[in-house]
Amino acid sequence: MFRIIIAMLITQNLLGCWFSAKNLGDRTELVVFANDLIQVANLVRDDKKPLVWLGLRNLEGAETSETRAIEDYVVASLVESGIDIVVSTDNDGRWSKEEIVGESDSIGYSIGGRLMEYGSRTYVRLFIVDENSMVVDSVFRGIYTTHVEDEVEERSRNSGIRRSDLPLDVDLHWIVLRNEGGIREPIVFEEGMVLQSGDQLQVRYRVSKDVKVYAFLFSNEGGIESLVSEDFMYSGLLHYGPTENGWIEMTDEDRVYTAYFLAGPILFEENKNEFVENLHELVDQGQVNEFTGLDKQDRLLVDFVSRAYESEISLNIIRGSEAISSTRQEVFVYSDGTRVQSYAEQLKGVPLIMRAVSFRVQ
Repeated sequence: MFRIIIAMLITQNLLGCWFSAKNLGDRTELVVFANDLIQVANLVRDDKKPLVWLGLRNLEGAETSETRAIEDYVVASLVESGIDIVVSTDNDGRWSKEEIVGESDSIGYSIGGRLMEYGSRTYVRLFIVDENSMVVDSVFRGIYTTHVEDEVEERSRNSGIRRSDLPLDVDLHWIVLRNEGGIREPIVFEEGMVLQSGDQLQVRYRVSKDVKVYAFLFSNEGGIESLVSEDFMYSGLLHYGPTENGWIEMTDEDRVYTAYFLAGPILFEENKNEFVENLHELVDQGQVNEFTGLDKQDRLLVDFVSRAYESEISLNIIRGSEAISSTRQEVFVYSDGTRVQSYAEQLKGVPLIMRAVSFRVQ
């Protein structure tokens, strides 16, 4: 099952990113409507497992432009409310009329719903189900259909634009901390730099549209360590890798690493394992050794990502001074009280972005 784990900390106003534009229907009504619906999710706040979002369908079990529009608002409201959720794509197809919601193999709570129109209003009933598919709670709310129609109409105006053709912007923070006399201090992370054993690395980032993200470290001895698992990420949120307060610690000395960050509508698809095998072959053949052969590494990555696209696309990997830093400072506060002041790299690309930084650990 392919699932999307959504990061929790909201550091910029999600509603301002998705819902504030006046020309996109009466979005205020839809935001209020979605917030009312997700009150049913409060009962799982104390549960340690994420809430699995199953989707929204009409009474016939079909996805429609109306169900997709409302679903976007409901998922956004769940995220904005601070509920840890996982979006399941097991139920991408049609549901049967007899099902309350789609099937789930979750070992915790799941949530999904049905939409119906009656008179001048559109109604949604959301259900919370447990691991045995038993309904434990539900909520029923309505909204004037004209608000939903306005949203659908506005979306249809842009339907001729493929999302993969739209520019992608990423604000990317490379955070590196070094322990200096018992105090963790940030240091600048840049191409060709030298890190010390024990230094810690983390990424924080925002994407301008909903895309897949994957980030990893590759060493000149062939080791790969994931910074961000290949997952679908929502726009307007601050995401982390490996976790909000988690780090990758540099423990192996006398090695050269490359940190890769990828974001786009399609990344490896089914090609990741073959890509990793070919990377190892480059190392085994001596074509990659410390800072030698980085161009071959990069070219291999470009080739494999390009395979996932039906049409020919022009890709390049951003290195060194090609990355432009923001003039706006952000401050991140960690659970141990460490404060980090950071300026994001402002990356742009169509249809995707690939960023690489190579460094030595000694």
